[in-house]
Amino acid sequence: MILIFELLLIVVLISILATLFVTENKTKRTREPSGEAREYWGPEKREHVRFDVPLPVHYHSNERSDNRHKVMTKNISLGGLNVVVMEKLLPGATLHLEVDIPTKKHPFTCTTEVVWSKPLPQEDRSKNREFETGVKFVQMGKADKAVLEGFISHLTERGESENGK
Repeated sequence: MILIFELLLIVVLISILATLFVTENKTKRTREPSGEAREYWGPEKREHVRFDVPLPVHYHSNERSDNRHKVMTKNISLGGLNVVVMEKLLPGATLHLEVDIPTKKHPFTCTTEVVWSKPLPQEDRSKNREFETGVKFVQMGKADKAVLEGFISHLTERGESENGK
């Protein structure tokens, strides 16, 4: 009699566990982020589509106009660009850029403001630290703006936007 009761109890416990397992798996597949997660990440902040295009850039800051650096873009948009630099640039810093466009003889020039900068993972400690940095365009001549807009238009026609946007 005790053996039958123990077996019945085991069967009931297994049934309950199986039901919980199935319910949990269904919930995981259909669960949306909680309200807190949506509020944390917020809506997309980008105003312009970004294009993953490596372009040569020469830059210098206001403080050291004689000390020009050559870097490559990771992406570019009508609003700004992303570069990898060898120094930590603080948000709000002003940079003067010359960006080489492959279809033009002369680079376009602009003044930018650093929006963010973060260190990249350092795989080889013998190399200098690299920082991925986002800048926004704050001043650009009409001719330079036309060059940028023409280049972005060309990229849009070719469908080269980041992540297929």
